[in-house]
Amino acid sequence: MIIPLITANQTFNIKFKSGSYTFTIIWRASNWVLDIYINPGKVPLLTGIPLVTGPNLLEQFKYLGILPRLAVKSKDLTDPTWEGLGVD
Repeated sequence: MIIPLITANQTFNIKFKSGSYTFTIIWRASNWVLDIYINPGKVPLLTGIPLVTGPNLLEQFKYLGILPRLAVKSKDLTDPTWEGLGVD
């Protein structure tokens, strides 16, 4: 599944086999950061995950059973910038 993003802070709901979640992506200091909440109730599950290109962002959280893999892709293999998220 591909999750399209925009170049702005954003919050959206998404359903996976493991349940319903709210994803919030925010620009903090100099990085895009992901917070994941469990629905209903928007209970915090994971917060402050830096959006870096390449690795499985949830590798160290496999025990939670959220997704098999969540990764950021970019055209030039660099981490997303303020202007680049959703574009590159």
